[in-house]
Amino acid sequence: MKIRITNVAGVYLLITFFGFFFALSLYQLKYLLSFLMASGIDVRFLFPRALDIVSFAPWLLIFSGILLFAFVLSYLRFSMQVRVTLPRLEITRTISNSKIFQGELTSVRVRIYNPTLFDLDRVILTDMVPDTFDIVFGENHIEVNIPAGGEIELAYILRAAARGVHMIGPVNIMLIDKSYFFAATVEMPVLSEIRVFPSYRDIKRLEMTQKMMGGFLPGQHTMFKIKGSGYDFHQLRQFYHSDPLKLIDWKASARLGKLMVREYHGERVIKIYIVIDTSYTMGYGYRRFTKLDFATRAGALVAYLAQKLQDFFGVMLFSSIVHNFVKAGRGRGHFM
Repeated sequence: MKIRITNVAGVYLLITFFGFFFALSLYQLKYLLSFLMASGIDVRFLFPRALDIVSFAPWLLIFSGILLFAFVLSYLRFSMQVRVTLPRLEITRTISNSKIFQGELTSVRVRIYNPTLFDLDRVILTDMVPDTFDIVFGENHIEVNIPAGGEIELAYILRAAARGVHMIGPVNIMLIDKSYFFAATVEMPVLSEIRVFPSYRDIKRLEMTQKMMGGFLPGQHTMFKIKGSGYDFHQLRQFYHSDPLKLIDWKASARLGKLMVREYHGERVIKIYIVIDTSYTMGYGYRRFTKLDFATRAGALVAYLAQKLQDFFGVMLFSSIVHNFVKAGRGRGHFM
């Protein structure tokens, strides 16, 4: 952890060393005047106030020494803060929702606690956010004073602009001393993962279409017939010699005067695999609107349909090799 000197400290040191050298120059001038006067050359008629000026040399030397001593004390105090306080800061980040869809919002809160006995005079805190997010409310940086045993909180709201797995962090902390002489920067490895799924807009449009169509969902399965109990009733039909006797509906047979059997049906469960090409050519297009973006949106829509119909669905990502394979499953948990 390096401590750097600010521009203010540079000007301060320039003034201090100028005072030192000016005081030494006055001492040299004093010795020169004393030598000339001892040689019988009276220079007071040329420089009538020279002796008054050189008399300030001791005071100027003392003043410059005090400035330098104060600078050294400030450095020692700041160095202790950097080496003792900064590593012991407790930083926690809370994200309201770590799994969101592209375009949705999530709030981020960062809490910093100072458990030490030292006050942090001026702290500039920056929570690093990748450019795949837009900050729509608040700021991801703050400049505060953190007293000993005190804590502060930073909050802002993000909009997910691109799908994928993104990391929030690390937390960048810049500490500046009270005199603005020194500064030190440290990165705290506090990372949080946010999973951004493809845009939910297509799914919302599908849900609205379903409501407008009276609950019908496009992509409904065909039904196949299963003879037996425990399934949804489908129809009554005439008895065939190959039918089991237990399927005969005796009440309906007596009413119609011929043997009738009950026929049941069940829904076909299918297994779907969504295969997406992730090669470099899928990156063509505008930023955040590439071919891969549209492919993932289409894949998410198919997965949503499968999830609504209780079908099994899985995903495979490939280019020249298979990068990821998710075995087929079903349910909302598998969809997320």
